[in-house]
Amino acid sequence: MKITKRPAECDLADIERLRQHGFQDEDIWDMAEIAAMYNYTNRLASAAGWLPNPEYHGLAR
Repeated sequence: MKITKRPAECDLADIERLRQHGFQDEDIWDMAEIAAMYNYTNRLASAAGWLPNPEYHGLAR
């Protein structure tokens, strides 16, 4: 997703393309917010050297 790799390049044209695919503004906000939160928490965890506990880490594997 562009918001992860090149956030400074996100613009109204991106929002309009999502609208053309049937997404409402609330949907677009939710997608952007979720991507931003994952980016934030993953970068924070990486910077701090945090690792999930083995039980949690194994749940999705």
